[in-house]
Amino acid sequence: AVGSYDGVCRVLNHITWKPFAEWAHAEEEVGSGGQSVLREPDGVVVYRETNAPDADGGVAYVVDELPVGIPTIKPAMDKPNPKVGVCSISFSGDGSYAMTRSEHMPCAAWIWDMKTLELASVLIQRQPITSASWDASLPRVLLTTTPGVGPDAPRAVFMWTPDGASCIPVPNAGFS
Repeated sequence: AVGSYDGVCRVLNHITWKPFAEWAHAEEEVGSGGQSVLREPDGVVVYRETNAPDADGGVAYVVDELPVGIPTIKPAMDKPNPKVGVCSISFSGDGSYAMTRSEHMPCAAWIWDMKTLELASVLIQRQPITSASWDASLPRVLLTTTPGVGPDAPRAVFMWTPDGASCIPVPNAGFS
């Protein structure tokens, strides 16, 4: 798979090196709030990080319905090497899923189903994603984000599986 500056991840045939799938990330800008809109496909589960109502200072995921706004940043096109396009592609250990990230949507992780070659899920975080890693044997990915500002800012590790997504609180403020 190859990430491109146009925001598309192209999955290549290993023999011919020709693309057999193209995964586009939402590009439609809406309003001045700096958001892109994901409108389709149907069946995509979008998880958005939010404050947990039952946990003091904790976080949780809520499921959003389409269309959904995805926070974006405007790349500095006047500087060398602007941050645009697909910046990260990784595959689950069993090869059944892939995860991509786009430079101008640093708070979103896109999960693709390799059997159908369709978008399966999107995780939208409140802070930029700093690290993401697949489990070596299960289709499960863990994410970390930039810590929030302040001593009471929630800290968590975020997990996605085909069965759902969850937030795992990290109680020690000094943990990184």
